[in-house]
Amino acid sequence: MVYQLKQVVYLLYMSQATQQERPIVIIDAFNNFIRHFLVNQEINLHSQPVGGVVGFLKSVDYLVGTFCPSRVYVVWENGGPSQRRKHISPEYKANRAKMKEVKKIQQGKESIRDVLALDDQTRVQQITMLTALLKSTPVCQIYVQDTECDDIIAYLAQDKLRNVNAKKIIVSNDKDFYQLLHNPLIEIYDPATRKIVTGNEVINKFGISARNFCLAKTIAGDDSDNVAGVPGAGFKTVAKRFPKMASTEEDLDIATIISEARAANIGKKKPIAIYDHISQCEELLRRNWELMYLNSSNLSASQINKINYIVDSHEPKMDKLGLIKTVLECGINATFDYDRFCSQMRNFLR
Repeated sequence: MVYQLKQVVYLLYMSQATQQERPIVIIDAFNNFIRHFLVNQEINLHSQPVGGVVGFLKSVDYLVGTFCPSRVYVVWENGGPSQRRKHISPEYKANRAKMKEVKKIQQGKESIRDVLALDDQTRVQQITMLTALLKSTPVCQIYVQDTECDDIIAYLAQDKLRNVNAKKIIVSNDKDFYQLLHNPLIEIYDPATRKIVTGNEVINKFGISARNFCLAKTIAGDDSDNVAGVPGAGFKTVAKRFPKMASTEEDLDIATIISEARAANIGKKKPIAIYDHISQCEELLRRNWELMYLNSSNLSASQINKINYIVDSHEPKMDKLGLIKTVLECGINATFDYDRFCSQMRNFLR
C-alpha cells in the first residue's frame, strides 16, 4: 500500500516535470557495491556468494524510486589508483588492500565477511554478474581503463552535464566529492546514512565551505588514500586557524594559506605550531592538491572522448526477459520484486 502511494506521487510529479528537470543519479559503483559485498551474505543456487549483486540491484531500485531520475549512470573503475597520481606519489592508495581497511569499512564486525573481502575471485565474479544484469536495464554503465571513478564522476557532474538544468546526485560516502558541492545543482546521497549532503551541510559540519574543502583536505591529508597531511592538522584545526575557509564566495589557494600562516606567527613569543608546520610544508601541500583536486585535467583527451561516446550513444532500454534470463543463469534466488523493478525503470529512465 505504501509503495503504491509512493508510485502515484511519483507519476504525478512526472506529469508536471520535464525530463530535463528531473535529477540525474550518478553512482560510485565500487563504493556502493563493496558495502553490500561486505555485509550481505546471500548465496545463489550454486552456493556462491551474491550479496553484492543483490544488494546493489536493491539499492538501484531504491534510488530510482526515491529520486525519480531521468538518467542513472553507474561508474566503475578497476579499484586502483591512476598512473598519473601514482607518478606524483608512489605511496598513493598503497594501503587500500590492507586488512585494517577492510575492518574499518565493516566497523569492527568480523566474520566470514573478512574472508570474502580479501577474496578477489569472489569479488570479480559478483561484479561480472552485476554488470551483466545491469546491461538489461536502462542505466548507463561507464568504465574507462586507467581512470579513477572520482575523476569520471567529477567530469560528468561538472562538465559533461553542466548544461543540463537538473540536480546531479552523486551516490557515495566518499568525502572527496564534497569539493563539488559549491555548485548548487550537485548533491551527494550518502548510502550509509541515507541522507543528502549539500554545501550547507559541509559548512555546518566542518566550518569549511565546499569550494575550499579540497584545500582543507590538502592540509589535513587523507588516511584512506595514504596521503599524509601537515603534522597536527585536522579539519577542526584548519577551520579554527583559517576562518576564511568558511567563505562561500572566496576561493583560497595554497599561496594565500602559507602567507597567512607565516604572517600569523610574526612577533609571537610562542609561535602557534600549525602555522609553523604549514609554512614549512609548501611542497607537500602542492603535491596533495594535485592528488586530491577533481577536474577534467586528470583525464586525457582520449579518456574524455570515450566517456562522451558512452554517454552520447547510450539508449535506455528495459529488457525484462534479458534480465530474468541473466538472473536464472547466475542462479540468483533472492527475495526481489523484479516486476516492480522493471516497471519502475521503464517509468522513469527513458
